Amino acid sequence: MTDKKLNNNITESVEKAFYQWLITKSSESTEDYNDGMFDENMLSSGIALDKKSRKPNQRVLLDVEKQGEMRRADERKQKESFRVMANTILSQNMHKHMSSVLSDSNNVLPIAKLPATFSDLMDVLYSPSSNYRSLASIISGTVGLPKQILALVNNSDFCSTVGREVRLIKDPQTAIGAIGAVGLRQVIPMMIMKGSLKFECEHFPRLSQKLWSFGTTKGNAMAALLRHHGYGKEEGDELDGLLLGAFTILGMVCIHHQFSRSFEDVRQGCLVKLRDQQKRDLYNGMIEAEADRAMMQTFMYQYGPTVTAMLVENFNWGNRLAHLKRAFEDEHANIAIEQRSLHGKLILQADRYAKFEMLRKAKRFPGKEAIKPYFSGCGIDASALTELNSSDLRKLDMRRYIG
Repeated sequence: MTDKKLNNNITESVEKAFYQWLITKSSESTEDYNDGMFDENMLSSGIALDKKSRKPNQRVLLDVEKQGEMRRADERKQKESFRVMANTILSQNMHKHMSSVLSDSNNVLPIAKLPATFSDLMDVLYSPSSNYRSLASIISGTVGLPKQILALVNNSDFCSTVGREVRLIKDPQTAIGAIGAVGLRQVIPMMIMKGSLKFECEHFPRLSQKLWSFGTTKGNAMAALLRHHGYGKEEGDELDGLLLGAFTILGMVCIHHQFSRSFEDVRQGCLVKLRDQQKRDLYNGMIEAEADRAMMQTFMYQYGPTVTAMLVENFNWGNRLAHLKRAFEDEHANIAIEQRSLHGKLILQADRYAKFEMLRKAKRFPGKEAIKPYFSGCGIDASALTELNSSDLRKLDMRRYIG
């Protein structure tokens, strides 16, 4: 096998492992799904009395109990069979419904839950000519954001992190000044990204936490790599990498939101149809139908980048952030690494590293021998990897930009 083919196989394996990890519950690896419910050997061995010690009436009673248990086991088998059939029907309808919704940008844009002022906010935030007056004006016009900023600057942990004493700040403009223009470039995009996540989900209870950790790690890795390459002339210029990295999770965030909506809508439609057809067993199975994790994994993998590309295309990047749009387009089109801009190269490297870090922490990365081939195709150098490994990229380093 050639080195290139080996590297591609390992990259594909890591991608698969990442999306599997993304949708699994944290307890999955410790669960035992084989409870012996339909195991006839276990059923027979459940008779407590030894044959030699049984009396005739005990033997008859035990035979009756065994027949009853076997009958109940058969009923459970039939019930499970209808539940499986209902799951299949639900998954097929879910796939059709979600594919239709996610293929239309008019549907996708509202799902992202970005504030109406997001484009203008980013334009002012990353403009070298912005001042506190213009920042305060656009922030005040963004629903919920002034309250979040006030809560941040009055938080004791935040004050401790940036080396300040806690003092009550009541005015949003004062809070904006306390964070500073560069600090706002770091915290505001992440506040908005976090606000777009769906943290309560009965189907995938850990998904939003994982997406948030992935987006933060990827954004921090991107900023760190830009610093490593000496990018920018002003303090905090590398923070556009944080925005770039974090923005890439929005496609998966939209899919998560849409899945929750579609699941209940589609299941209700299936229930109505089965009721009208008087298919009672399938109807009962549909009530107990569960989310199809394999389908969700496929949607995250196949539609995540496509939905993100829709959001990128409909977002007004302006002149200041036009290079970020180009980096997205390079990544989405899978342009060869040597033909990309600096940001286009680094977004691939940040994505590779963030997935590696997520899987390493979850003890799901294929193995040490896979590390070198995995990173070889993205052009990252050893010194940059060492720098990334020495940092905790899952958290925002606020002290670096707010002091």
